[in-house]
Amino acid sequence: MVNSPCINICILDPDKDLCIGCYRTAEEISKWSFLSKFEKEELLLKIKSRSTYLDTKTLLKEIG
Repeated sequence: MVNSPCINICILDPDKDLCIGCYRTAEEISKWSFLSKFEKEELLLKIKSRSTYLDTKTLLKEIG
């Protein structure tokens, strides 16, 4: 079993179509329960990459 990345901060950023809590798109959120274990693990890797990129981009805006 692969746990959902949801952290109960469910707000979609309309510009990026990403949840600001879990970094998933609306489509990814709606399909989560239907994904295989492998697909969920792949998605978790994508989410990690997105979160790192977006957190870095935000930090650079704040200090730049």
